[in-house]
Amino acid sequence: MKKKGTNLVRGRFLYWKNCQVQIVKTNDTVSGLKLTAVRTYSKQLFIALKHLKDCSILHCDIKPDNILVNGSRNLLKLCDFGSALPAGINVITPVLVSRFYRAPEIILGLPYDHSLDMWSVGCCLYELYTGKILFPGGTNNGMLWLHMELKGPFPKKMLRKGAFTTQHFDQDLNFHATDENLMMKKAVNKLCMNVKPKGVGAKISSFAGEDPKMLSSFKDLLEKIFVLDPQKRLTVSQALSHPFITGPLLYVPKRHDDPSRRRRFQE
Repeated sequence: MKKKGTNLVRGRFLYWKNCQVQIVKTNDTVSGLKLTAVRTYSKQLFIALKHLKDCSILHCDIKPDNILVNGSRNLLKLCDFGSALPAGINVITPVLVSRFYRAPEIILGLPYDHSLDMWSVGCCLYELYTGKILFPGGTNNGMLWLHMELKGPFPKKMLRKGAFTTQHFDQDLNFHATDENLMMKKAVNKLCMNVKPKGVGAKISSFAGEDPKMLSSFKDLLEKIFVLDPQKRLTVSQALSHPFITGPLLYVPKRHDDPSRRRRFQE
């Protein structure tokens, strides 16, 4: 099923009429996309989120594997609605959404809404630009630690309400590492209040040829998406009006095949 004129496609076996369908994938061995391409895809992903919100649907599994582009690589569609849920119907489970793209409220067992899809889109945008997974946690416990490394300690009101908080935090709301990889790091067992957030901007490098203003705007967009409290996270309306999306095309890269910054869609 495809909603006409939208950035949504539903189905397990997909055929995009008159187009060569590609699945957008990245991994740690390749570079990401040029920032101008990321901006184009960002807008289309946010439009897809707006359609979902208008239809009161949560996708619940947004990840690069579920993002399609046409043969010309200028149109994007969000696909695979096998995990989709009606908004307002919360199935509290810690395994909703593929782990690397799973919002913290899911892991903690809190009620969720469209903001969980916004978190997933943020993970995808980071990955599309850098070619790296932002939160490569091996377990939910490891994921929470990575979230805190990036954004600092969780608001206590979130922890008090979470159905699964006691699996990851003690009675004083201090983080308790159960992930084997984390338990080998002594620093993990410190109070979560001692976690100093890095911020997503510190993890994004500037590449030759990228416009610094556009890159700064991209970092700001991601910082606003990766807010631990889902009620304070960037909404889709705010995302569509963000300067990274609405700003002028400040720079058009001329070197399309720089080996040191080769893009997946040129392979």
